[in-house]
Amino acid sequence: MAAVIEARGLERFTKIAEALPAGSLKSFYYAIAHSEARHTNLFLALAEQYCPVASIQPRLDQLLISETQILTNLPYWAKLH
Repeated sequence: MAAVIEARGLERFTKIAEALPAGSLKSFYYAIAHSEARHTNLFLALAEQYCPVASIQPRLDQLLISETQILTNLPYWAKLH
């Protein structure tokens, strides 16, 4: 679950950075996005240490399906974790 949360943060911070004009704020958001990418990879690596590798992708797929169902039923508003 943590890898999914971090991946979503990566997506959102990247979108914010892409929308900003060149400058320190844009660089800041790209730096946060890169940090989220590292966190995503960290959590996936930890999963590989503690879970059978063949079980990781199916579990991620289940989580993404559940996420889609939950988000489909929520009101629309901008939000970052």
